Amino acid sequence: MGSKQTAAAPQALSTVNQELVQSYRDRYAIFGDTSKVEVTLMDDANKQEIELPRLMMLSALQHIDPFTARGDVLEAYGHFKTFVGSYLARGDLNAPAALEIYNPYSYLSQPLYERERNTLQDRLHEPEELFAAALTTWGLFPDAFVDRYNRLPMVPTISERETMGNAPALQDSWQKQLARMTAQNTLTFAAALVRTDRSEGEGATNTRLAQVAPRLGIVKFQLDL
Repeated sequence: MGSKQTAAAPQALSTVNQELVQSYRDRYAIFGDTSKVEVTLMDDANKQEIELPRLMMLSALQHIDPFTARGDVLEAYGHFKTFVGSYLARGDLNAPAALEIYNPYSYLSQPLYERERNTLQDRLHEPEELFAAALTTWGLFPDAFVDRYNRLPMVPTISERETMGNAPALQDSWQKQLARMTAQNTLTFAAALVRTDRSEGEGATNTRLAQVAPRLGIVKFQLDL
């Protein structure tokens, strides 16, 4: 009888999976507690690259303790929630266009990920989902994000030059202003989360945020933030 070949132990794959999940936990722990996230790895690598960061960041925000968190973190969280509720509420006609560029599924093949795109698009009216989606988009698709931001509409201004027969000057549409305001408010909240103390400078916070979005500096430069 021929010798039997020993099948690879199933623990090997499990170990690889655990290490991969742990690498996400470690990377996104700059925002808070990610140790309690229970995840199942997916066959679809594109979805996994979007969903794992989302779950890690949602967990971090869910574990912000109002009794132990620093005051500047709670203040920034409150401001962020107020901004989303006031400017990006469901039913606001301008919110969808501004929010769509923050939907990471909108950068993937539309037919394949239409359901995921639509589901997340509705969730982006929730502050925690928007925060996670923005950081994920900046991490995965920074150049495409900037391109789509730049292609948001401009509108003519009413100025003295227009009355003199010259072409009217252009300014950002309200949708584009909302998109930029969303970036600004998200970054302010993110910076508060990753600071080790409230006096820490911008350089240190930028370095930590680069762990999850290496080209975030390009986004900030292009949006003049």
